[in-house]
Amino acid sequence: TEVNWQDKKVVEVEKSFLAHLLGMSFLMMRGAIAQRLSANFLRCISLPVVNPASLLNDILEQNKENYILESGLVGH
Repeated sequence: TEVNWQDKKVVEVEKSFLAHLLGMSFLMMRGAIAQRLSANFLRCISLPVVNPASLLNDILEQNKENYILESGLVGH
């Protein structure tokens, strides 16, 4: 969604959609790390499975169906 942050300070995103995006990101990173370590002694270590919905519930404000993303959120 395109947002003019000067007019609107928050964006609401459907909970299941945002959790799915975060979950897919974790899944892709776990696969990339596992592939990279496949020839290393660290290949025996299992990477943890993360529940993106519970992680988002702990971090973001929410209403019934949506997470509320504020303009103050920072990335990497």
